[in-house]
Amino acid sequence: MLDSVKINNIDPYSLDKLDDNGNLLVEGDVTFNAALHVAEDVNVEVINGLALKGIEDRYWRKSTDQVVDVSPNIVETTFRAAVTARNINSHQMEDFLSVTGPQTISGAYTFQGLVTVDGNLKVTDGKEIDGVDVSSLKENLNFGKLIISGDLMLGGNLNGWNVVTDFVRLDQSLHHTGSLTFSDKTTAQALQLSSANIMVHSLNGLNVEAAKADLVIVNEDASIAGPLKFTSSITATNLEVGGTVDGVDIVDLVDRSLKKNSATPQTVTGSITVVPQNYNGVIRGRKTFTKPVSISGNFNPTTINGFDVAQLSDRILTKSTNQNVASKYTIDGDVTAKNVVAAQIDGVLASNLLLLDETSIVSGTVDFADNLLVADVTSDSGILDGCNLLQLNASTIWRDGNGGCGNPIQHGSEKSFG
Repeated sequence: MLDSVKINNIDPYSLDKLDDNGNLLVEGDVTFNAALHVAEDVNVEVINGLALKGIEDRYWRKSTDQVVDVSPNIVETTFRAAVTARNINSHQMEDFLSVTGPQTISGAYTFQGLVTVDGNLKVTDGKEIDGVDVSSLKENLNFGKLIISGDLMLGGNLNGWNVVTDFVRLDQSLHHTGSLTFSDKTTAQALQLSSANIMVHSLNGLNVEAAKADLVIVNEDASIAGPLKFTSSITATNLEVGGTVDGVDIVDLVDRSLKKNSATPQTVTGSITVVPQNYNGVIRGRKTFTKPVSISGNFNPTTINGFDVAQLSDRILTKSTNQNVASKYTIDGDVTAKNVVAAQIDGVLASNLLLLDETSIVSGTVDFADNLLVADVTSDSGILDGCNLLQLNASTIWRDGNGGCGNPIQHGSEKSFG
């Protein structure tokens, strides 16, 4: 290509200017109308009229630490990390309160809104908060009415009371030592005393002082004048009774009883009958069993709990014997029986029942509410649902039988007889 030849008014030889290291040198102004992708470094003095010399000291960058030694004016900014500055909006940084760490405030502060202190607030003695010398409140503090929505920590007493040792919680079980005095009515679901005394005027509405002479202490000896009734079981190491127990004269019983252990010899003048557990025979006399008794053999008592067994046996419905029940019985559950003879069951007369597997004679009119399939039916009248079966049978030509017709037969269409 000749030196004077141009392409789009561009001399191709002017584009091929490289330095000794092979880097492309562009001496004139260059305007890129599209994106420029450069794989290596680019050295340029001005881009879009912006001088790039010393740009790292004249502009803020996002990814590197920088020192700004001038006073910039920022309309709005958000700091995502720590910032160090001499002042902000002409205010020295030491004039601001920090939200973390301990601080000492020197000077007068006026808070325009609500201030909440999560930790301790220390005020120098003699200084005031809302005109009140806080140091004068250390010894005594009186409130006409105080409402506390959070926790209250007291280092002293409340109205002369120690809140830790002088009060008992109503909603908790507490172990209390020392003297405890209730000045008003007290209700407790459970009260346990260990080596302590309780002084009460009344207990469950009972005047203790008046009932003191009538009370029997569990672990103390006592003499009771008058009858005594126990509603539950009782165990006594030594019980002396001058009257009767359950109608039994104890003194007479002791004189006539054979004791298991006796300090003096015992003399038996009557006969003694000892019945072993596996005894098979007749035991005479009245016997009272205080515990359940299991009998595996025959048992023929005269009475049980005052009932005459001979009369009771005729009135009991048994499981395994044939019986005639003369009265009305109502059975709530299911009954499985092999042979029951009853004139009426659930209001239905047994004489009106027909069994599925037995031949029966029905007298009267029978209405069937559903289809009926029978093997053989015999009817004296020969009428079923208004149809005279006897007359129908005499005038019917059966498909599989032989018979003659006594009257002419007319057919509306052709009929084929096989």
